[in-house]
Amino acid sequence: MRAQHVLDQGSEVGDAQRDRGLGDRGAGVRTSKVRCAPGRRSRPVVTAAVIAAPGYDDAAVTGHDPRRARTPSPYAGANPDGTDDPHVRTRVAPLLGVLLVLALLGGGLVWFAASRGFTTEDLWEIVDPPPPEACSEPDPTTATALDPGPPPTGCLTPSAARLLDAATDRFGEPGPDSGIRAVTCWSEHAWNPSSDHPAGRACDFFPAAYGAFPVGADLDDGWALANWARDNAAELRVRYVIWQGRIWYRGTGDTGTGRDGWGRPYTGGGVYDADDATGGHFDHVHISLRP
Repeated sequence: MRAQHVLDQGSEVGDAQRDRGLGDRGAGVRTSKVRCAPGRRSRPVVTAAVIAAPGYDDAAVTGHDPRRARTPSPYAGANPDGTDDPHVRTRVAPLLGVLLVLALLGGGLVWFAASRGFTTEDLWEIVDPPPPEACSEPDPTTATALDPGPPPTGCLTPSAARLLDAATDRFGEPGPDSGIRAVTCWSEHAWNPSSDHPAGRACDFFPAAYGAFPVGADLDDGWALANWARDNAAELRVRYVIWQGRIWYRGTGDTGTGRDGWGRPYTGGGVYDADDATGGHFDHVHISLRP
């Protein structure tokens, strides 16, 4: 009777489980067999029953909550289950090396440019050149004693106009008693289509008489002007300077020491006679500006 009573309890539990529609999804009913007297058949007996009903808390029973997510790894290359992926580390290391090399190359380029007199703005202009400056300012040097004619009709770029003003402030108004005797900027220069004069971005400063080879104080005045333009090339936007049969490009050095090694030899570019006082730029300092 005792065995039958326990069996009935097991049946009631099983019926309740089926009534709730849990089937195999529940924790199920664990059973064992009751040993009976010899000759009698053993019957299953319910020893424990756990039913997954609403509100069931597995953590309270087993001490483990399968719904709790595993804490993810803070490492960027973690697998979905939160473990680190060593293959990602292998791929990230070369990338970091490449970035380091690029940073070193960029720093070296900036240092080299600075040593040559280039600024960060100059580098950006090389990467992304701005549109050329328009020849929009009036040129007060168009009609001079060297080129008599009608009232001024030429033009200058804004940078050329600033160069002319800065040179006047530094060396005084052009005249016979000034460090600059005469200045001429805009010119058609029909014999030299590549000249910067027709674009209004070049000026010629004469420390001596036109066509003469300067000596003494006139020569010194010319060198003072040429070196001033070179020393202030970044601010004045100077591209190159020609003087005394020598040419200096911004960003380049000298071929020697002293005046004889200033810049490099000027050959006339196939247009001018480099041995002539004017063709070789002995009687004037030519200053060209960036577009």
